Amino acid sequence: MDFMEEELFIFFEHLGEEPLSGAARSLWLALLHANKEAGWAEEFSILGAILKVKCGSSGITFRRARKELIKHGYIEYRPGRTRGTGTMVQLPSSAMDHGACLRGS
Repeated sequence: MDFMEEELFIFFEHLGEEPLSGAARSLWLALLHANKEAGWAEEFSILGAILKVKCGSSGITFRRARKELIKHGYIEYRPGRTRGTGTMVQLPSSAMDHGACLRGS
């Protein structure tokens, strides 16, 4: 499994234990994509307007989704003048063998 596949697997594994709103899910996926485009940088920045388009949220819904991801430990965020800087937190996996889970074993 490559890094992105593993992160997606773990993300959805966590959703089973602690659900997120649809807006927060969409934002996390948009951030994962942006981080991949940034070369899996530890910290990266992206304009909020771009993220809003990618995740389909705007205004208060976007800010609530970001706060939700911060609260649940999915991201760290520092606001900036024109764009914030964020870190995607690598989520711990509770599954011992991802391959076995994917195969249904």
